[in-house]
Amino acid sequence: SPWLKPQPSAQKVPTSCLRSLPTMENNQSVPVQTELEEVKEIIIVGGGPVGLLGALASAKFVQVTVYERFSGHEPVEARSINLTLGRRGLKALETVVSPSCYRAIQELGQPVAGRQVHEAGKEPVFQRYGLDDTERLLSVPRAELHRLLMQEAQGHQKISIYWGHKLCPERSWRDAEGNTELVFMREGETDQVIRPSCPILACDGSRSGMRKMISKANLATVVEADEEHSYMELQVPSGADVPSNECLHVFPGGDHWVILLPNKEGPPTGNLYMTHSAFEHFSESPEGYERCREFCETHYLQVSKWIGLDEMVQQIATKPKGKLSSVTMKQWAFHGEAPLLFLGDACHAMPPHLGQGVNCGFEDVLCLFTQMGASPTVEALFEAVEKERKPCADALLRMTRANQRVLSKDAKLLDFQAKKCIEKELERLFRRQYRSQYALIAFGWGPLTYSVAEQLGQEQQRVLDTLLKICGEHFTEKELKVAAEPLIRGLLPRQKELLGVGLHDIFENFEPQMGAAASKGGA
Repeated sequence: SPWLKPQPSAQKVPTSCLRSLPTMENNQSVPVQTELEEVKEIIIVGGGPVGLLGALASAKFVQVTVYERFSGHEPVEARSINLTLGRRGLKALETVVSPSCYRAIQELGQPVAGRQVHEAGKEPVFQRYGLDDTERLLSVPRAELHRLLMQEAQGHQKISIYWGHKLCPERSWRDAEGNTELVFMREGETDQVIRPSCPILACDGSRSGMRKMISKANLATVVEADEEHSYMELQVPSGADVPSNECLHVFPGGDHWVILLPNKEGPPTGNLYMTHSAFEHFSESPEGYERCREFCETHYLQVSKWIGLDEMVQQIATKPKGKLSSVTMKQWAFHGEAPLLFLGDACHAMPPHLGQGVNCGFEDVLCLFTQMGASPTVEALFEAVEKERKPCADALLRMTRANQRVLSKDAKLLDFQAKKCIEKELERLFRRQYRSQYALIAFGWGPLTYSVAEQLGQEQQRVLDTLLKICGEHFTEKELKVAAEPLIRGLLPRQKELLGVGLHDIFENFEPQMGAAASKGGA
């Protein structure tokens, strides 16, 4: 089968020449389905990181045509704050891209060992993410990550990319039988209209035009929700004396907070998060500037020292604010003449409070890639991806919203910090049986899905609550070990039930190499 094993480069097949695939009635399975071995081409709408990784994965088997609204001479995302790659994202990249591209991404990133919590009038508190420096996130400039994936895709003989093609969802359509017409607007040129009869991957991000097209046709249940908080990018000047380049700096302020992510070279990138109404108090007026100055001096004096007080006030008052939103789709896979599957932010956009959005999208692609060998038809493949990945994305959104509270409030609370201390000791004393929920999320992979991490994390939270009551904030190693042993034993059956293997198997069987330059030093 040309799908199940890589095939040699072939002449590109124009979309208009592709045969029609069997139709599906009312989006329900019928006996006649599309054999994977009959597929010669896939269309991908969206050329961001997830779309390009999807193209590179699919191009191992078939021709790929990508349509992207940006010109190709600019980053898909204009935002500056870095992306964080964990084990899930690194595993997907390692599996799909070339070794040279993977090494370039590793060398590009700055390892992040944990979060440094800053509270006014107190010494910063460091909260490590993993056990040691072998478990770190990788802070990567989003534009540079996109550039490397662009270069990889553009150099592939079986990938064609059409830049500057913006999907017009109002004029595009899809009916219940899967007949589809896509209209792409091109600046300065006539629109391009295609009638695909091959599988389509919708990877066009949180503002997905493909999702709008499906919603317009009443073929999907979509929930799009604006979050309570907005964000504004903070620009830290070069040469700013920001300490500890291997930490995520967190400044929790309750209903507002600041995050700074390190760069390997240059100053960190960061955001200020605040409710929509709070930002309105800091208008471009003498009164607004004065309120903003008082706000910065009261809550973010350290940040204002790094940026400059006047400059920080100017940025908050004048720079554009972005809305945070979430997207969930009840259904990701759609059958018909042109089978359609949504991946990444197009079907599960979420706020950045857990830093897992791009990892989740890359893991969608990895799931698609690994399911190809086990699925006889396109319909079975797309349904298998939806069945495996949708519960994970839903769980990640819930955990992301919970982590917002950690970043904005809980991180500075004494009880929270005490439980983090207990948790780190549990990981040290019982490292083969216990890992923090954050470690399950950021450094897990395979059967340790986001959904499993959520379930195990809930049970572990009850263990931490119990141990805090028994041992308090100050305890000896012996006291904690005696109190914890029966509680840890009680977790093991559930771990085995959900994972099928021991927890240590997940963490010991995959250690992504960070690259020589990125593996130096500690936090």
